[in-house]
This record gives sequence, C-alpha cells and structure tokens, in this order.
Amino acid sequence: MGQQLGDRLRRYLLMAFGVLCLSLGAVGVVVPGLPTTIFVILAAWAFVRSCPVLHRWLLENRLFGPRLQDWYDDPTLPRAGKFAIIAAIALSIAISITVARPPALLALAGLGLAGFGAWWVWFKIPTRAGAASGGDY
Repeated sequence: MGQQLGDRLRRYLLMAFGVLCLSLGAVGVVVPGLPTTIFVILAAWAFVRSCPVLHRWLLENRLFGPRLQDWYDDPTLPRAGKFAIIAAIALSIAISITVARPPALLALAGLGLAGFGAWWVWFKIPTRAGAASGGDY
C-alpha cells in the first residue's frame, strides 16, 4: 500500500513538473529570450514517466510536436542554441538577483543552480555537427 502511494505521488509530481515546463515553453513562444524547446523536452521527459496520454498529446500537438520529434530524431543542439540557452540562464539569474534582492545564501544557491544548468547544457548535450544556428533553441 505504501509503495503504491509513493508511486502515485511520484507520478503526480512528475505530471505537475511537466505542466510547469510546458507552460514555460508556451510562454517562450511569445517572449523573446525565453527558450521554448528545452522546456518542451523537459515536459516530455516528465510526461513519458508519469502520463502517457499527455506525452502522446504533446507529440501530436501542432505547435510543440515537431520540435519534440526533432529532438527525438537528433538529440543535439547547435552551438548557437547552446549559447542562447546559457545567455538566457545568465540573464534570468542577473535579473532575479537585481530585482528580487534575495538573501545572500539564496542568491548563491541560484547562481550555483544556474551554473550547473549552463555546465549541463554545454558539456552534457551533444553539439550538432555542421549547424551554426537553429531556431529558438
């Protein structure tokens, strides 16, 4: 019984994370500088582990489906896309620290998380060969 409850909680948390990421991706369609594709990929990752119906819907969605299918076909990013993602991370952290003026410990935690995200994008996601740019990655 406890294992079933834990599995259900995990599914709901992953589903909520997927909805959050998909919402950020949708905002990124209209807000310059906010990446869309990475949030859609994260949403797909969460949905495939929590709700196959939402994952299938995402794959069939006319706005997000093609981007996601491109990622499944070739899970790489162009170098320019990596720069754009890292710049968006840096800009959002700089704005957050400037506007919100969080306590020093929280600001350091945010910087650490942003640094980890930038490192992950640069070193863990393969760079697409022969591509100088690529959409809104």
